[in-house]
Amino acid sequence: MKQTLVLMLSACAMALVLDLGGARAQTCPSPQPSCSTSNSTTLAQGSGTYVCTQVGVSNSNTVAGAVVVITLNGAGAGTFSAAQNNNGTGSTFTDFSAPAAFTYCINADGTGYVFPTSGCPLAGVFDNAVSTVFQEGRLIDTTEGNAEAIVCNHS
Repeated sequence: MKQTLVLMLSACAMALVLDLGGARAQTCPSPQPSCSTSNSTTLAQGSGTYVCTQVGVSNSNTVAGAVVVITLNGAGAGTFSAAQNNNGTGSTFTDFSAPAAFTYCINADGTGYVFPTSGCPLAGVFDNAVSTVFQEGRLIDTTEGNAEAIVCNHS
C-alpha cells in the first residue's frame, strides 16, 4: 500500500531546506517555534523514505520545481536530496544534490516543525489515521512572502 505525504512549503524555505538557491532576505518567526509534546512515538510515525514533486513561486515571481527524496529516521533527523529547476524556464534540471541534513519534531496531536540547517522553520500537520506511519502531512513555510507545494509518496 502506498502512503502519501503532502508538504506545503515556500520557495524560499524549499531553496534553503533543499539547498537549491543562493542567499535570500528572510523574515522568520521570533522566537523560533518548538514542539511541546514531541516524543519517540510521534517521531517514529514519520519514519521512512518519501519521493516527492515540488512546484512553487517565490516572492520575486520565479517559478521553481524539483524532484525530491526525503528520508526521516524516526528519531528527529532526516536527509533530503533534490534534482531541481530553479531557472524559471522549465526546461533544465540539475542533477540530484548530495544528501543534506535537517531536524524535525512532531507533537502528540500531529502538529510539528521541520528545521533546516539555515533558514526559517516549516510548520506542519501530520495525519496517521490509517496506520502507525503518517499517511499525509502538510508543511507551511514560516518565511514571509512565498508559496510552494510538494507532494510525496511513501512506499
